[in-house]
Amino acid sequence: MRRSATSSSSDRGFTLLELVVAITLFAFIIVQVLADREDSIEMSGNAKVIQTVRYLAQSKIDEIRYDPERYGDGDSGDFADLDPDDRALEDYLWEVEIKRVVAVGTSEDSGDDYLFEDDEDADPIEGADGNPVEPRYVRRLMLTVQYAPQGDVQADLSIRIVTYLPPGPEEEEEATR
Repeated sequence: MRRSATSSSSDRGFTLLELVVAITLFAFIIVQVLADREDSIEMSGNAKVIQTVRYLAQSKIDEIRYDPERYGDGDSGDFADLDPDDRALEDYLWEVEIKRVVAVGTSEDSGDDYLFEDDEDADPIEGADGNPVEPRYVRRLMLTVQYAPQGDVQADLSIRIVTYLPPGPEEEEEATR
């Protein structure tokens, strides 16, 4: 038996058009995989920065609560003093503002949550018996921790914490008069 000079259609292989389509699809898939990998690496880096910002913010809050008078009305800096050998901590900045505020009322929902106001001359509030209630002074602490690589303060990774501290010595002295 002799083979014919013309081959069957199954023996011909791929056409040029089929090869171009296959290579294009393969290239598209490779580009998508690499882009997803790059996004994943960037998100992983951002997650590490966010975790570090949260840790540093909690650390600074604890430090301020321990000795709030050291910070006066406010202060700012970086975290390089935590570990002088870790140069990366210089990229994390903090700023704190401590301000005396007055409680001017209670929440109608819970009855025990005070609403704070900057104005120390706020109208006196009345207690349940109709008599004026002495205002309660506290210190509002606003801490901002920001990731600013190489001093770039435009970085968008930051956290702001607002909490309240008991009255300082001057408020306690004023309350006992």
